[in-house]
Amino acid sequence: MNKQVVDSPRVFPLRKFTQLDPPHGVPINMAVKAKGTLLFTKQVPLDPEGRTVGVNDIKEQTRQTLENLKAMVGAAGATMADIVAITWYTTAIDEYYSQAGSRLRREYLTEPHPTSVVVEVSRLARREWMVELLAVVVVPD
Repeated sequence: MNKQVVDSPRVFPLRKFTQLDPPHGVPINMAVKAKGTLLFTKQVPLDPEGRTVGVNDIKEQTRQTLENLKAMVGAAGATMADIVAITWYTTAIDEYYSQAGSRLRREYLTEPHPTSVVVEVSRLARREWMVELLAVVVVPD
């Protein structure tokens, strides 16, 4: 299979995040493009320097996660309209829906909206993270 790692200078690569798995970093890429058609991208609420955005603020964390998604999708040669599915993980599903979820999805995603599922989990990789997503994007040839 032909796979290519996709990077963007606007998104901190978790593989360089040694705090989660010292001293080497986490063996994860933020986006991988396969056969030039599908992109699977994982995003978290980190700024380009690897700092968590919006500690205890699910709306700001969701916004940063969507900004990171937008940057990675663009770096792969696609747009937010090319997203076909998103799986959201949150530690606070009620806050996600009341403060961030649908409003920000309408702001960032276009019709027809991608399929989406939201899963509440007890914790994400860093305790201060309240959201994380995994998106599937069809990258135009």
